[in-house]
Amino acid sequence: YAITNATVFPGPGKAGVKSTILIQNGVIAGIGTNLRIPKEAKLIAGDSLFIYPGFIDGASTAGITKPKDPERPENFVSSNPSNEIAGITPWRSAVDQYAMDSKVEELRKSGFTILQIVPEGGMIAGKAAIVVLGHETSSNLIKKNTALAASFRGSRGMYPGTAAGVMAKFRDVYKNAELTKINSDKYSAVPGVKRPAIDDTFLGMKDVISKSTPVMFSASSELEIRRALKLQNELGFNLILTDLENYEGVIPEMKASGVNVLIKAEVPEDKAIKAQKEDASEDVKVQYARVRESFDKAIAQAGKLEAAGIPFSFTTIGVKT
Repeated sequence: YAITNATVFPGPGKAGVKSTILIQNGVIAGIGTNLRIPKEAKLIAGDSLFIYPGFIDGASTAGITKPKDPERPENFVSSNPSNEIAGITPWRSAVDQYAMDSKVEELRKSGFTILQIVPEGGMIAGKAAIVVLGHETSSNLIKKNTALAASFRGSRGMYPGTAAGVMAKFRDVYKNAELTKINSDKYSAVPGVKRPAIDDTFLGMKDVISKSTPVMFSASSELEIRRALKLQNELGFNLILTDLENYEGVIPEMKASGVNVLIKAEVPEDKAIKAQKEDASEDVKVQYARVRESFDKAIAQAGKLEAAGIPFSFTTIGVKT
């Protein structure tokens, strides 16, 4: 395909230029004013079109369905549930939960072209993947296992049910995976060593403890951010913080840790500001000032990340469309 004479914006901050875009096998093969167009190319007149780079959504749950909860056994013990029942499923992939639905279509219409999808689940939900928003009959998969999705979401009616319990269990899962790897390496190298038990949890955590796959921790508040940073400092895994909403107070700690972050692409509600009246009393005006100060403070957070040199991007997860 050749889209001719369209106004193309090749990148952020660059002016639009009348150009031709050549597409071969679903990939942009060239953008310019003097492209050689193959004779078999289908021409599309783009005189009235404006073409921009597509948005990329990080840590998205668009198109993701929650897996069915496993049945509890008759001898279920709430203080020691199996990993799967407790929401610890690092072997799962978001690809297996993904389908192009109305939410995906909404993102396409808004200009999104690529998603990093994360699975639904408990404290360790599984592995994220990157997909292109192509045709529903295509695989659309770019790369699997791009991050391990984790959160401080406790399990209902069982351990770990609290944030402190989640932290303790995450340490336990991580350390057990490290120990299994050590024993597995010994088994491969030293004759007579007993073969260690290899389970799905270890297989799902193996690339995390080797630091080839980062942990993407959902942490919307300053307290959760501090908890995730504490786990990273103790265990040494690569960390991405996501779903950030309130984080100004921990920017120095994030800077020191070297983490990357994903912040919610959502502007705070300004209804309270619009409802302010000019003839209000002085006491009410003081309250107005506090509301505006809070609003301005929330808006300014991303700029402070940039000033601190912390790499960040955006996610629509939990954002109203």
